[in-house]
Formats: sequence, structure tokens, C-alpha cells
Amino acid sequence: MARRLVKARAEYAASPHLPVIMSGGKSWHGFKESTCMARWWTEHLTPHSPVIEERQSLTTEQNARYVSEICKQLEYSHIALITCDFHMARAQRLFEKYDLQVTPVRARSYYSWTKMFKVQCREWGARLLELKTDKIK
Repeated sequence: MARRLVKARAEYAASPHLPVIMSGGKSWHGFKESTCMARWWTEHLTPHSPVIEERQSLTTEQNARYVSEICKQLEYSHIALITCDFHMARAQRLFEKYDLQVTPVRARSYYSWTKMFKVQCREWGARLLELKTDKIK
């Protein structure tokens, strides 16, 4: 999570007038992902910038759908999407599915080749599930 936040902070420095949306409703040790990221953001950014929290999503598709709804309310159609390098292709595809134009900002992963293989397998599996679900609809 920290890699993505540091990358987001650097991106935000170039466009501090834009809103920041932290997305993620999964709980880790009783704390929602979006809340942890929002707390880090306010502690590590000076001056403090407002953060919008999307706290419902449990999947990448839900991240995309709920963030898209927030962006429509704010009248934004273009976002900088900050996520892990191995996750970007699928995440970008899902955010674009919900009519957002995406500028990808990859947070580099420094995993061993075995860990990277595991996360890539997870991404491939998730993509296969998406393809199967799309055919059913």
C-alpha cells in the first residue's frame, strides 16, 4: 500500500487542485483499506489535501464502478489511476469499462520472481473470471 501512496503523492504534487479518491472497502485487522490510505495521506501531505473515501468496494470491478459514480457526481471523466504495476492492465480495463479515461500510474513492485509469479497468476485468474462473467451477461 505504501508504494502506491508514495507514487500518488508524487503524482498529486503536479496537480494539487484535483480531488483524491481512496478506494477500498476490504478490512484488514478491523481497518478499511480506504481509511488507512486516507489517514496516511493526511499524515504525509502538507498542506493537507481533502480525501474522498470510497469504502464499499471489495473487488477491483467494484472499485471501478463506485469511483466512476463519484467521478460522475464531481463531473470528472479522466483520472490518474495509481495501482501496482502487475495489476494495472486489468484495473485500467475495468475503470475504462465504467467510462473513465485513465492515465495509468504504475507503482513498481519489488517482489521476488516467485511472489511475482503468484500475483500474476492471480491477475490471470481474475481476468479469466471476468471473461467468463462477461459471456454470461
